[in-house]
Amino acid sequence: MLELKDRLAFLRATDCLKELRRANWIYSRQRQETVAEHSWHALLLAMLLADTAPEGIDHDHVRDLLVVHDLVEVYAGDTPIWDDAARHDEAAREIAAGARLMALLPDEVAPRFDPLWREFQAQESEEARFARAIDTLHPPLMSWSDGGNGHSNGSITPARLIERKRPTIEEYPALWDLLLWTVQGTVDRGVLPADDAIRRRSDSDPSRPDAAGCSHDRIEFLLATDRLKEERRANLILSQPRRETVAEHCWHVSLLELLFADCAPAGTDRNRVADLLIVHDLVEVYAGDTSIDDLAGQRTVFEREANAAQQLLALLPPSSRVRFAQLIDEFQAQETREARYARALDTLHPTMLTWIEGAHVHPDHENAPASASVVLERKRQMLEGYPELWSLLLDIVQGAVDRGVLPQDERFPRSQR
Repeated sequence: MLELKDRLAFLRATDCLKELRRANWIYSRQRQETVAEHSWHALLLAMLLADTAPEGIDHDHVRDLLVVHDLVEVYAGDTPIWDDAARHDEAAREIAAGARLMALLPDEVAPRFDPLWREFQAQESEEARFARAIDTLHPPLMSWSDGGNGHSNGSITPARLIERKRPTIEEYPALWDLLLWTVQGTVDRGVLPADDAIRRRSDSDPSRPDAAGCSHDRIEFLLATDRLKEERRANLILSQPRRETVAEHCWHVSLLELLFADCAPAGTDRNRVADLLIVHDLVEVYAGDTSIDDLAGQRTVFEREANAAQQLLALLPPSSRVRFAQLIDEFQAQETREARYARALDTLHPTMLTWIEGAHVHPDHENAPASASVVLERKRQMLEGYPELWSLLLDIVQGAVDRGVLPQDERFPRSQR
C-alpha cells in the first residue's frame, strides 16, 4: 500500500497560493484574485477554448501544465506583467523556487511534477505555448470584458495592452481575435481611450474582430463562473483562518488528483477524473455550496444543483454545451468509476485541510467539535473503497485525536490505524 503522508508537506506548501494575490481584480472588483483562483479559471478557459487550439495538440497535457503552471509562486511570488523591474529576474527566481518546491515531493511522485513545471517554463512545446497563451489571455478577459472594471494600473492603453500580450497570444488566431474583440469593447464603452491600436467605432460601424466566429459567445459563461471566487465553503484554508472559496478548492483538488494519481483503481481514466474535477462545482454558481454537515441542505441539494446546471449551461452555445453537460451529469450521477473517484478526492480534500497538523480550528467545531467516529462515518461511503485514501484519512484523524483537537470515542479505537 502506498504511503501518502509524506506528500502532505507539498500540499500544505501549495495552499498558500490561496492567499497570494494577483494584480488583477475578480470580475466583481470586490478584491484582487488569488493565484489559486486564477489557476482554476485558466483550466476552465482552456476547456472552453479547446477547439481553437492547433490541430493535434494534446489537451490533457495542456490541462496538466495549467494545473502546475503557477506552483513556483509558492516561493517566488506573483510577478505582474506590468512590473518591468520585477520581471527582470523573474525566470531565475521561478527556476529556483520550482526546485525548492519539488524537493518537498517524495521520489515516487516527483517525476510526475518536475517535468511539467520545467516544460511550462521552457516554452518549447506546442502544449506549453498554448497553455501560456490561455494563462496570458485570462486576466484581460476578466478585467476588460463587458461589465469588467478595468485594471488597477491606470497607465494601460489599448496599444500597450495589445503589444504586451502579442508575443504569447498572436500565434493563435482565435485567441488573438478574442483579445482584440475584448479591447475594442473597452474602447467603445469608454473604459480605455482610443489610440492607434484600437479606434472607437461609430454607431454606424458594427464591425468587430471576428473572434473566430465562436470564441466570444462563451465569455458570458466564463464571467458567470467567476462568482465561484466569492462563494465560500465551510472549511478554512491553511495559511490563515478564513473560509476557502469554491474556485480555490476546485484548483487544489485538481492538484490533489495529480498528486494521488497512483491511488486510482486499475482501469480508471485519470484524464476523465481531472476534467470532472475542473467542472464538478460549477453548479454552485447558482446553487451555492452545501456543507456536508448541513443535513437540511443536503436533502434538497440534488434538485437545486440540477436546476442550477440547466441555468448555467444555457449560457453556452450548443457547440460547447454538450461537453460540459456530459461532465456535470456524470459527476452528479456517480455511476462511473471516474466520477466516484473524483468524488472521493473532493470529499477527502476539505477533511485534510480541517484536521491535518497546522490547520486552524474549524469555526463549526470551536465549541463542540465532532468526534473522530463522526468525521469518519460522514466520509466512509465515499472513501472506504480506496484503501490508500482511507488509510490516509485514518492517519489524519488519529493525528487530530493525538493533538487533542478532535475528541476520540469508543467507536474509533487506535487499532483502526
